[in-house]
Amino acid sequence: MSCRFRKQVRNGMRDSGDRLAVVLAVRYFMNVGGMEKFSLSLAAFLRDRGHNVKVVAIRGQPMEGVSLRIAGRPRPVPRFMRDWHTGRILVRAVAEEPADVVLGEQKMWNCDVIRPAGGVEDEYWKAHVRFRRILPFPPWTRFLALKRILDLRAERLGYRDPRLRCVIANSNLVRKQLLRHYPHLEGRIRVIHEGVASDLRVPDMSGMRRHVLRSHGLAEDGVTAIFVGHDFRRKGVPQAMQAVAEARRRDPCFRLQLLILGRDRSLYCRRLARRLGIENAVAFAGSVSPPNPCFLAADFLMLPTFYDPFANVTLEALAAGLPVLTTRQNGGAEILTHGTDGWVVDDPGDIRGMVECLLRMRDPARLSAMKASASALAARHSIQAALESVEQALIEVAVEKKRDRELGAPRPIK
Repeated sequence: MSCRFRKQVRNGMRDSGDRLAVVLAVRYFMNVGGMEKFSLSLAAFLRDRGHNVKVVAIRGQPMEGVSLRIAGRPRPVPRFMRDWHTGRILVRAVAEEPADVVLGEQKMWNCDVIRPAGGVEDEYWKAHVRFRRILPFPPWTRFLALKRILDLRAERLGYRDPRLRCVIANSNLVRKQLLRHYPHLEGRIRVIHEGVASDLRVPDMSGMRRHVLRSHGLAEDGVTAIFVGHDFRRKGVPQAMQAVAEARRRDPCFRLQLLILGRDRSLYCRRLARRLGIENAVAFAGSVSPPNPCFLAADFLMLPTFYDPFANVTLEALAAGLPVLTTRQNGGAEILTHGTDGWVVDDPGDIRGMVECLLRMRDPARLSAMKASASALAARHSIQAALESVEQALIEVAVEKKRDRELGAPRPIK
């Protein structure tokens, strides 16, 4: 039965009896971030493929053809308890829902499949110590934070749950980190990279480029780097500004400028720009959604992040025809070819390495060739392919669960 079912899935010939009852357990079922966007896309995709989809969320927006259950209004709790508290609410709600397979996000338990789009807690906190230093306390005291203790407990409950059969990692970076902290997951981790619409470019709109640059006080004839993100320190905005300042110092004729999109406390970064003498070459545009119009004004994406399991903006920029300068701490870096469709530096603190990459932007022909390579790379990482891979993983888990029920002996998928 299972072999026939898998063959039908591969051939795309499913009948009504092969539909799955899928429960997606997420905190927010709305368009507020990369993880949430993927959940929306996955629910719509599974619905269109004929599966019965139910979403259990803390907050959410209705979607036609998808059943949405709001799992109760959380009581007011301190911020450090928020993920733990909402996780407990969702787990209780999911236990009441009949399903062939349950897919949960990170810091969830009692799920058949977990997709930790935010990465591994211990690795995040190690990066946190680097990019956020709270004086006069030594950096290691950050590991004593109550939020870390509760978030780590929620993560461990999920990965040590005997019900868990599959973990969907969005990069090999996350896979290696999971195995470092949870070696028993060997054989149960499937890497499925993020996906993007095949082409986010628009027809030549030089007028739009001029409008965006003028509206933010940037030069029309400069080479423009764009940053997109909401956590400026973690995603390396100060390091990006330092690299831009150093590149301009080394070549005063190089009109390099930085357009920053995102929602965060920017006062520190504005002061840093003034100290570096580049306040006229840096613009803070605030939150812009979607960022596509601003991509028109840019020549490449700059994301020297301290930790990103797979930054969605990496693929969004590639699809808009922009090369990407990022770090190995971004899981999205593993799809890039250094010097062809982007640049990858080993560490966000490697300012010299970033400057060397920036100075190569002075050659318009090379930059143009890299833009073409970026578009070609994005076309190989479509959202359709990513969603199909997730669907296949869910089907295999459902098949395995059915087989275990028939045999009477639970056995995790390998």
